[in-house]
Amino acid sequence: MACWIGLAYLKLYFLCLYWIHAANYCDSPFRWSAEFGGLRNGSPELHNLIAEYIYSESPELDMARVSAYFVRGDDPKKFASALVNFMGKCYPSEDDVAIARAILLQWKD
Repeated sequence: MACWIGLAYLKLYFLCLYWIHAANYCDSPFRWSAEFGGLRNGSPELHNLIAEYIYSESPELDMARVSAYFVRGDDPKKFASALVNFMGKCYPSEDDVAIARAILLQWKD
């Protein structure tokens, strides 16, 4: 059973990567994992994978998009690391906006 679940997540991961590149749309896997996993927002592991992928592959970091995935994931240390990295690259006037977005997204979810 555990092997089947691992393979299902692996297939879902590659399918989701395809959707990010092909259509920039990744809602269906989350709906599927929410339906079968029981969590309202879908699998936290899937959100972590997507957040890490977008964070590592985007030449200009879209922190608003990455934050939405990190917040629904279950790895706050990576989210904090990405946020600190972003704050080092952005204008100083954007630091408070990035922190406020992260806090409000956490609070909303």
